[in-house]
Amino acid sequence: LAEASASALPALRRDLAGAMMARPGCVITEGSLLRAHTLDGPELFGNGGNDMLRAFETIGDEDGEGVAVTGVPREAVTAFVDDLIHAWNGLALEDYLDPDFPQRLRLLADLAERAPQENARVLGIGAVQPLAVDWQGEELVVRVMIQARVGIEGDAAGDHRVSRQELLVRFVSRVR
Repeated sequence: LAEASASALPALRRDLAGAMMARPGCVITEGSLLRAHTLDGPELFGNGGNDMLRAFETIGDEDGEGVAVTGVPREAVTAFVDDLIHAWNGLALEDYLDPDFPQRLRLLADLAERAPQENARVLGIGAVQPLAVDWQGEELVVRVMIQARVGIEGDAAGDHRVSRQELLVRFVSRVR
């Protein structure tokens, strides 16, 4: 019986995580950018930690049939990426970067020196892949990989560039 209970624990935790994310009383209290990788186009967040991104794999169930956990709600992902890009525009990115973001201080210094006429906006959010789920006391921590297309416009006429980004983001949820 103890072996059966121990083997059922991961499935139970996944089910509980899914129920918690779907529960109206569960709110995301925090989001932070852990890593960023530019797939093509201009770099927004530097490219520090690219090798770290590729080290993560999508969570799968024991039968290998795909994602086994409920990810972060799409609305929360969209809101976070929008807020992140607005912070990039306003040079207030510090609050969105994880303290362990690779070359964090260098990125913040580079942003402070960039042309003030550059303005970015989210063009679209693609795949959102849950990578890790962890309980830390009463909080559920979910790491997801987000693919986003971002348009960058300069002051000059016709200065429009598109950047595709892979963002590793940590969301923390708590039951109220």
